[in-house]
Amino acid sequence: MGVGKRISELRKSRNWTQLELAEKLNVTDKAVSKWEQGAGLPDFVNIIELSNVFGVTTDYIMKGEMPTPTYGNVTNNEENVAEEEIVGMKVGEFIEARTHAQFLNQLLDKNYSGYMKCGYGFNATDLIWMIRLDGQFTSTGWCNTLEDNGNKIIENFVGSPEQRLEPHKKSVVYQKRYVFDIIDRGYGRRKYVFRGAFIFNREEGNNDYRVWKKVEDAVDFMALDKNKLSY
Repeated sequence: MGVGKRISELRKSRNWTQLELAEKLNVTDKAVSKWEQGAGLPDFVNIIELSNVFGVTTDYIMKGEMPTPTYGNVTNNEENVAEEEIVGMKVGEFIEARTHAQFLNQLLDKNYSGYMKCGYGFNATDLIWMIRLDGQFTSTGWCNTLEDNGNKIIENFVGSPEQRLEPHKKSVVYQKRYVFDIIDRGYGRRKYVFRGAFIFNREEGNNDYRVWKKVEDAVDFMALDKNKLSY
């Protein structure tokens, strides 16, 4: 399948006209038609924009290749492990993506064109948590840090009451979070690094100073999503 055919199929899967796609890319519908007919190829900037709009990688646009969830390992551990021994995703492994949508599409084989939330719920209590663990103050009044050699996350509310979003006012006592640390690589690129599964530590934390302790180092996300309940 060629580039034009992939663009056409992605567009049709979202029920967009060529004009609607063109408007999202700030190009003409004639340009989109030309690409889909194979009469020309989008330039580098448009390829990046197409990947962002459709929530897929640039490699998929150009080659039809979709990276597997174990896209890399920040530990640079080159030890050979038999494929059958690898269950799910392990701490330190990462996925490269530009947006949450691209990340979830790779991790869970989804087809999101956009995803603005920092959490993806499998059920009422278990969710994927996509955050930055660099200790920087965020616009929602929280500061998140990874401590104790990666075994603890401190989520500290340091903002004004007005900055606190409604979801942050709810109790997290019974939550379990599968944490991905977002690390910028420049030019809009990110690494979503898996830090493990964490549960709320009631003994150390409260709803303003939340302490999470790691309980799992490897998770089969596809199996979790297959059994996903409404959320």
